[in-house]
Amino acid sequence: MEYCRTVVAKALAIEGHWARCQQPGGGGLLDGSGGAGPLELSSVFHPGTFLNALRQQSARTLGCSMDMLKPVTSWDAAKLKAAAGSAPVALLGGMIMQGATFDGSRMAAVAAEAPAFRAVPPMSLAWLPKDAPFAYATYMEAPLYMTSERAKLLAKVQLPVSGPEEMDAWVLAGLSLFLTQ
Repeated sequence: MEYCRTVVAKALAIEGHWARCQQPGGGGLLDGSGGAGPLELSSVFHPGTFLNALRQQSARTLGCSMDMLKPVTSWDAAKLKAAAGSAPVALLGGMIMQGATFDGSRMAAVAAEAPAFRAVPPMSLAWLPKDAPFAYATYMEAPLYMTSERAKLLAKVQLPVSGPEEMDAWVLAGLSLFLTQ
């Protein structure tokens, strides 16, 4: 029964995204504006396949091979959209974080009595040429897993940090992002 509920929920979510994209002025999934709302990767049947399809579309748009691209993430959609140029940008939401709290610009330590998993704001992702700069001058790469079991790594996302000391502290805290608990 749980499998059937999940399939129906994912089908309804995809249908909802499709309907919003079809509305006049609704925006698309890959325009970076979030006009259709952020796409929750957990609502996609195969999130890894979606990310790879975005990579393929980016390679076609930029006229290069997929091997020449790297994922670049930002919590400032306008900043990434400007850096991406013609490359498609996806606004992804519904992720949770373990090991810290994040408001879109700064990370903070989790209080002892706080829940282990915290929601994070929607993130913009684009596949850009390997020589393109990242969205943040100083950043750390945190793993994005399918579930909290950390069995399937989807991507590494960049999070802003103030320097190496802060990055080391978050690595020791086991900072990770997940699509579902």
